[in-house]
Order: sequence, then structure tokens, then C-alpha cells
Amino acid sequence: MKNLLKPLNLVFFFVVLAVLAACSSETTTQETTSISKYETTAVAFMALQNGDVELVVTDNVVANEYIKNNPESGFKAIDDQENFESEFYGLMFPKGSEYKAHLDQALKTVIENGTYTQIYQEWFGTEPNVDFLLEKIAEETIEAPGEVEMKKLVVGTDAAFAPFEFMDNGQIVGFDIDLLAAVMAEAGFEYEVNNVGWDPLFASIQGKNIDLAVSAITINDERKETYDFSIPYFESTHMIVFKEGLEINDANDIIGKRIGVQNGTTGQSAAERIIEKNK
Repeated sequence: MKNLLKPLNLVFFFVVLAVLAACSSETTTQETTSISKYETTAVAFMALQNGDVELVVTDNVVANEYIKNNPESGFKAIDDQENFESEFYGLMFPKGSEYKAHLDQALKTVIENGTYTQIYQEWFGTEPNVDFLLEKIAEETIEAPGEVEMKKLVVGTDAAFAPFEFMDNGQIVGFDIDLLAAVMAEAGFEYEVNNVGWDPLFASIQGKNIDLAVSAITINDERKETYDFSIPYFESTHMIVFKEGLEINDANDIIGKRIGVQNGTTGQSAAERIIEKNK
């Protein structure tokens, strides 16, 4: 009986090998594209530096800021306006927030009176296209502010997305943080900013543990189902960041590559759309 089992075991062994080989070849023929999701974009860039991924898809301003501040990284970045759509950032509120109308009005005033331009120039060294931004805002409905409790507002952020919000000597700084200060001053609210992280930010808003969030948060239809957004205050798009030596000419070249993204961001969504389009 033992002698009969030996050839049967051998046959089983080779069957298993054949199945594994078939699975392996199937993975290869379907293009070995993979997406690794990281807690922050900074960690995604670290993974790129270490060779864990071949490229990172992230917001254009963040990509350029990282490359400017880390020239030794050897990173390059390209955009692709044909495949990556423009998007807009907004302040994010719990559904039905009574503070949204007040801060919408204050944000619009800050954009119109030149304060926004001053803050933008300080952080980016260029002039914003305020006329275009105001055209976009004109498409929105700004409700008349009602009576609200003038309490100290709690603002959440993810301070790991330079130059919009990041830690500097123990302080949360960035373009978003300076803009928030101007908006709160215009609206007459005291406030505090808490660094809660990216994923907890959305849970905190949904649970109404914070009054609003500012963190370069893209306004899109999917998020609008769960959250309210202010009028837009910044136009952005995506870029592909990679090491010199890798040939990337447009977004379609991410197919077959190991891709890094920050989890739950529109950078992840942009990468997934390109992969889906190329199936």
C-alpha cells in the first residue's frame, strides 16, 4: 500500500506545480500592475526611495515641493493633463453644518480682497488665477449665514502633506493653515487645529467630533454623499513621481509598474482609473 502511495504522491506534486505555474503565468499576462497604499504621501515617497515601488501618484504641488526640497532623491515628475483631471480643494464639514455658510462667505471675501493672493504668493512664489477661481465659485450656491453659537471651532487636519499642512518645530504650518487663519479672522471665530491623521479625519467629521477639516481635501461627488464642502479654494491635478532612469512619458506608462499612493486619496483613485482604462 505504501509503494502505491508514492507514485500517487508524485503525481499530486506535479499537479500542484502545474496549477501554481498556471496561476503565475496568468498574473504575468494580466500585466503585473500593483498598488501599494500608504498612510501618508511621505511614506509613499520613502517606499519609492527604497525601491518598494517604482512610482508614486500624488497631487502636483506636493510632488513638486518634495522634489524641490529633496534634490538628492533623484526623483522626477511628469503630469498628464489628458489623463489626469483637474480637481478642487475645499473645507469639509459634517452634513448640515450650521457653520458652512459663515465660512463660505468669509472664504469668498478673503479670495476677493487680496488676502488669498498674498498667502498664495508667500507659499508658492507665483500669482494665483483668482479670476478663474471666482468663476468656479460663481457656479456654487452660497447660503446666507444664519444665527450660530460663536464657539471655539475644532478643526482637523493631516499635517503630512507639505506645503499645504505639515509639522515644523512642533507646529502645524502650511498654506491651508494660513488660509484657515485668514478665514476664521474674517468670520470672527476662535478655533484650534488638531492633527488627527488622514483616515481618522473623515471618521471625525462623520461622527461630528470636529467642526470641520482642512487638509487639501478634494471635492468630489462620492465624498459629497457623506460630507458637505465649502466653495473651492485651490485647483490641483496629479503627477507621477519616479526615479531617473525609469521611462514614464504619460499616465498610461504606469501599467505594469509597482505604484505607491496615499490610501484613500484621489491620487489612489486616479491611478485606479488609469489601470481600469487599460484593461
